[in-house]
Amino acid sequence: MYLFLELWSAKDSWLSLSELERSEFFQRITDGVKDVLEPDCKTIGFALNDIDTDKRLDYEYLALWQMPNKETAEKFEERLRELDWYQYFHQQHMRGKDLTVEECFAHMMGR
Repeated sequence: MYLFLELWSAKDSWLSLSELERSEFFQRITDGVKDVLEPDCKTIGFALNDIDTDKRLDYEYLALWQMPNKETAEKFEERLRELDWYQYFHQQHMRGKDLTVEECFAHMMGR
């Protein structure tokens, strides 16, 4: 399994859209990523970034996905570009193979 983390905040270009334009955009995004995400990807969760988070990153939203492999994560990234997601949102990603805590610590020890 593969984990994919999205962190994003709205740009002024998003804030200037009408409610109808935002709704239409979200429908296009939902329809546009469906074939990448279904049926093998799982939403772990979406969240608003708490304002009082210690060492807070300056993003308002986060989403964590479980994906079957790196290729699916790359296809998702590609699709977001194709659908002009980044025209409206400042966004950063992290992704990688799902590890156990022991595997992660072993890698850290080997550095």
